Order: sequence, then C-alpha cells, then structure tokens
Amino acid sequence: MRTVLTFGTFDAFHPGHEHVLSEAAKLGDRLVVGVARDAHVAALKNKSPRDDEQARLDRILAHPLVSDATLSDEELGSYRILDALKPDVIALGHDQDALRDSLEAWMSSTGIQIPIVRVKPLKTVPIAVALAMRDGKLLLLQRRDENPMWNRKWEFPGGKIEGGEEPADAMRRELFEETGLTVDAQTFLGLHTHDWQLPERTLRVVLHCFRCDLAHGEVVREDRAAFDHAWVSPKDALTFDLLEANADLIRKFCEL
Repeated sequence: MRTVLTFGTFDAFHPGHEHVLSEAAKLGDRLVVGVARDAHVAALKNKSPRDDEQARLDRILAHPLVSDATLSDEELGSYRILDALKPDVIALGHDQDALRDSLEAWMSSTGIQIPIVRVKPLKTVPIAVALAMRDGKLLLLQRRDENPMWNRKWEFPGGKIEGGEEPADAMRRELFEETGLTVDAQTFLGLHTHDWQLPERTLRVVLHCFRCDLAHGEVVREDRAAFDHAWVSPKDALTFDLLEANADLIRKFCEL
C-alpha cells in the first residue's frame, strides 16, 4: 500500500485545500495529513488561526479522501512523523516553499529520503456554453487556438463569463460574437466541471450549460476563433474530434 503524506494549516478550508488533498490522494492508496499546530501558525504567519488545532484536525479527519491525520510535531522544524509513518511520497502545495526547504534540510540531517511532489496551482474559470440547436441539429465550431491541445478540436459556442456578468447573458454574447446568431429561447441545463492539466497549473472550467433554440439566420464565424462549423445530430457529434468536456456535455444533457 502506497502512503502519501501532506501538510497544511487547513484554516478556513477552501477550494485550494480541496485541490491539494484531491491531487495528493491520486499519488497513492492512503492519504495521511499533518495539521499545523496553533503555535506554529502564530510563529510563521504572525497571527493565530481562526480555528484551533483540534477543530482543524477534526475537520481533516472527517474528509472522505483522508485515511488518517495527526497534529504536527510540537517542535517547529521537527518531522518525527516521517520516521513513524514512513510515507512513500510527500505532496506539497505550490506555495509551500518554506516547508519544502525545511523538510529537505531535516531529511538531509537524518538520512531519510522521501520524494516530494509539488501539486500544481488551481485556476478556476467560469464558462457559459450554448448547446445551440436548429431542426434537431447541434451547432459545433472547430476551434482555432495557439495551444495544440485545443487547436482544431470541435466544441460548442461559448466563452468566459466576465466579472458581474450573468451566465445567460455571457452565453448570448459569446454565441453572437462567435456565430452572429441570436437566441429565441433558452433553458439552463446545469453545471459541469472539467479539469485541464496544463504544464504550469490545473485549469478548472466550470461550464454553465444552456440549451438554446436559435433565431433564423446564417452562421457568420469569427475567423480568428474558428476554422469551420457544422450542424450535426447529438449522436453524430460524438464522431467528431471534440474537446473532452464537450463530449461529456452531449452524453450528460442530450438524448442519443
């Protein structure tokens, strides 16, 4: 059984914490967490944590991905947990540089060597997507993108929801900018989340999905953003070289 160890304060638990635990859990079969002591937090951050160490420990112990958790050593810079637990790998967040340096110094002085893996930062982007239909056919665009991972892939019209913008308004705006078409009627289908593993970070897109009935008119593509377009049935759409998330949307929201 491969054991993964990670460390953190885990005060005011947020999506970044969830991301670290999720990525750390993927590295092995058993995830153990070292929770920072109150005194360590005060010394390193010049402020006391919002929740005390026992409350933070209880929160992590209740997490479904965590097999076990313990409070860190009382002595700052001591890692007897490594000797006791003998983890196969240590997972750290992208911003835990000081902890990495401290761990490496301790391992150097003790002769214990455990690989350290850095979890890439998480960036979340809200996207509005139009499953635009006419006469039972879905509208697909062939994406033009500098990133070869996305270039020439087929997708639905849509794009980033700007600050203060309602998802439905963003969907209508993006649809018109990319195709010149307007919406007669729309139905919110739900949310879908997809993670893209980029070299420097994890990009999480939260897709706000709408089914749209389109007004009459011809597609006028935004050439800088798309090579081509096609009207296809949901079943036939799955034969196209789709972006992964878009294929998921067809399976999730369309009748095949």
